[in-house]
Parts: sequence; C-alpha cells; structure tokens
Amino acid sequence: MYHCTEPIPDCTNAATLENEYFAFNRTEQDCWLDRILYIAGRIYLSIAIFNGVMVILTTSAYIYFATTGKANNTLQKRSVMGITLGAVGHFVFSMCVLITPATNDAVGCELTSWGVYVGFYTWIFALFIRAYRLKTLFRLNQLKVKYLRMTNSERAACIKDKDYRWYLENHNNAKRALMKPYILYLLGLTAILCIYIPIEVKEGCSAMRAVITLIVYFSFFTVILVPFLMYYLKDNCDANGIRAEIRTVSIIGVPMFIMYMLFLFVVDPRRHLYGHFRRIVFMPVNWLLFFTVLAHFFSVVIPVICYLPIQNQYWLKIRNWIGHHCQLQRRPTLVSTSFKPELTIESLERCMLNPQLMEQLQDLAIRDFSSENTLFYERYLELEYQLNNEFNTRNNWINTYFKKKPSLDLLSTPVPQKMYPQFIQFYETFIQEDATSQVNISYRARSAVDTVFEYIYSHYQIAVETNMECITVLTLGTFEATRIEVLWNIFGSVYPKLVSMYE
Repeated sequence: MYHCTEPIPDCTNAATLENEYFAFNRTEQDCWLDRILYIAGRIYLSIAIFNGVMVILTTSAYIYFATTGKANNTLQKRSVMGITLGAVGHFVFSMCVLITPATNDAVGCELTSWGVYVGFYTWIFALFIRAYRLKTLFRLNQLKVKYLRMTNSERAACIKDKDYRWYLENHNNAKRALMKPYILYLLGLTAILCIYIPIEVKEGCSAMRAVITLIVYFSFFTVILVPFLMYYLKDNCDANGIRAEIRTVSIIGVPMFIMYMLFLFVVDPRRHLYGHFRRIVFMPVNWLLFFTVLAHFFSVVIPVICYLPIQNQYWLKIRNWIGHHCQLQRRPTLVSTSFKPELTIESLERCMLNPQLMEQLQDLAIRDFSSENTLFYERYLELEYQLNNEFNTRNNWINTYFKKKPSLDLLSTPVPQKMYPQFIQFYETFIQEDATSQVNISYRARSAVDTVFEYIYSHYQIAVETNMECITVLTLGTFEATRIEVLWNIFGSVYPKLVSMYE
C-alpha cells in the first residue's frame, strides 16, 4: 500500500489502537505518527498533481506563443528547445521528489534516485545549452555585421582569419552548430544510464547513493558551471535577459544548496522523537525543489506573462518594475545627438539616416539576434544613394542646360544594367529563399521580388554574353514592400529599446 492511499487511523478509537497497534507491539504514539505520515502523503500527492499541471500548462503556453507569435518574438529568441528541455528536467525532478512521500519506501527510493540521476542532470545541462546558444548566436550576429559590411576584396584578405573561417562554416548552418550541445547531452545521459542501471539492478536502490549524486551535481553546478558560464558570457549582452536570468538563478542556487546541506547533515533527525517523520513531511531535498521551481518561474512563467498583451496600468507598472530590476543588462553608450528618437515610424526612418543612431540600433539588433533587419536597411540605403548619384551624374548636363532642378522618382526609375550585380547580390543576401541573412517578410512581398529576379536571371546573363541591353524590369520600387515590412520589424523589436535609452 502507498502512504497516500492508506486509510488514516483514528487514534482516539480504542479498538483501532488495540487491533492495529497494541497487538503488534506498537504504541499509541506510533498511531499518531502514522496518521501524520498518511496525511502528508495525500498533501504531497495533491501538490505533485498541481505542480505537474502548472509545469505542462506554462511550458505549453511558452511553446505556443514562441512558435505562433510574430517574427520578432522575444520568446523564440530565448531558445524554445533549451527552455523546453529545462522544463522537462524540472518536471521529472520535481514530480519524483513530490511523489516520493506519497508512496512506500521501495517505490519512493526509486523515484528519488531516477529523479536525481535524469531530471536534475537534464535541468543543469539545459542551462549550459542556453548559454552556448546565446554565445554562438551573439558571435554569429557580430561577425555577420562585420563581414557583410566589407567589400569582396576585404573579405578575401581575411580568408585565413580564424573568426572568418568559423563564420563561413557556421553562418549557413547555425542550426547544426546549435545542435552540438544536444549531442553532448545525449551522450552524457547514455553514460548515466549505463552506470546506474547495472548498479541498481545488482545492489538495489540506495537513498544515500541518490543523495551523494545530488550533492555532486549541485556542487558541480555551484562551483564549476556557474563561474564558467559567467566567464563564458562575460562579453555577451543580449536584449532578452537570458544572461541576467542565468546570473539570477545562480545567485538563488547558492543559499538553497546551503539550506539543503544544513537540513541534511546538521538538523539530525535521530535526536528528535518525530525526526524521521519530519524528514518525510519536510524533506531536505525540498530546498532544491524550491530552487528548480524558482528557476522555472524565471525561465518560463515571467517571459510568458511579459509577452501577454495585457494593457492594464497596474500590470504595466509591475512589468516595468520586473524589467528594471530583473533584466540587468549593459546598455550601449549613448552618443550625443541633436535628434531625440521618438516612438513613431517617421522617427525611425530618420534614425536610420543618422550614422550614430544607426550604429546604436545595430548594436541592439546584435543582442536581439536580428541584425539582418538593420543590415538590410543599411545596404538598401547604400543602393539608394548609389542609384541617386548615378542618375544625378547622368542627367546633370541636361538639368544644367535647361536650368532645371532634377526631379527623379527613384522608386519607378529603371535601374541601369551595370548596377544589376549589386542588386542581385542584395537580393541573394537578404531576400532569396535560404539566403545567408534572410529577413523575415511576408510571402506576398517575397514572391513579388522573386518574380522580378526570376526574369532577370533568365535574361541578364544572355544580355551580358551578347553585349545587348536587357529589358529592364528592375527598379528600387521592387523592394519597397520588403523595405516597409523590414522597417516595421525593426520598429516592433529593437527600436523601442533605443527610444527608452534616450528617455
């Protein structure tokens, strides 16, 4: 029988005491202790059910909002797979710990052991996976901005550069690079199973073995992993609070581990009559359970709450307080400028024309893993400037002769054939399917540009080989719908952070 299903004895009933306790050389005190034990089992089972439901609901909400939200979804940028793996580890560990007092000693020992072996290991490794992802994406976005701003000759000059070779290897296969820690996780899990399964089969379950393993895990987390992650991410800031979250969780973990060790070794249950049941009613491992619950709250619950569009003045005050106190992140240094950004699309367009503000916006975009948007707009403005210069130079003598000011609509004026290579490179870098720095735009906007370039691909090469003029269908207006969507992507992601910096 399990503790949560055993009938609660009536210790005030003489017949119950006589038949169930005195007849087996047990005392009335044993009856009251059993009563506490069975009630605690029911309470722990109820908490376990509530905990399981909440973990599943909050994690499911996170996955739903991250995968069905907007393109600039901040939840997705926090790593859906990494946070889901951490939630799975927390679920396994917490459910095993909570169900243990609701079962008998044999089942409870197995639950606690495998909850530690698999669950806590999974939770710890998920934290490392998220740190690795942050480091990799941050570095990729930094190098993307650096090398896409270079000319072909400048990139050729640094072909042997270690960073450039790493960038070439990973920028088209970022997903493959991000899967490396998951392979390490599976290898580690396989090693754990290969070690503990034979021991459990041969020697049986041992609560002390689980305790030692948990101490080793948490000591590794506190003494080795946390300092390593802080050093590993020391030069990396992000716009989604991942680094701050790791730091916060790490700080919480230290006192929780101290309390666990105190309750495990200092508060000796053998000195107290009710000590054994104190361990069952409130087990030392509960402190580490509180730790993973708080970590889940910071990783999943708060980001989901902040994502929800609750426009309430009290809610906004709470969200701003949390953002101010919990998302500790280094901001870019403000540069003095006569123009103060405002939260309007017109103000954003002016900021994109200001080199200093554009640099700050690019820095925020790198932290937000969305540097392709600002790079797109930066390259678009360069093409616009070059196109404008080309037409002004060509038509300057006509305007001078007739003493007229140039009136040119760049959006509808055909692009000169000699500039086609630059526009083709722009298309292949930012818009084409599977482009190296593909921007996230609607299917309608992308297909409209694709149609134009399908025609150019089929006719431009023939025109070059035959030294003939290609029938011009390309204008700057070809990219207008794309430009507007990218502008709104920037407006909805990193631009509000730039505005708040100046406020």
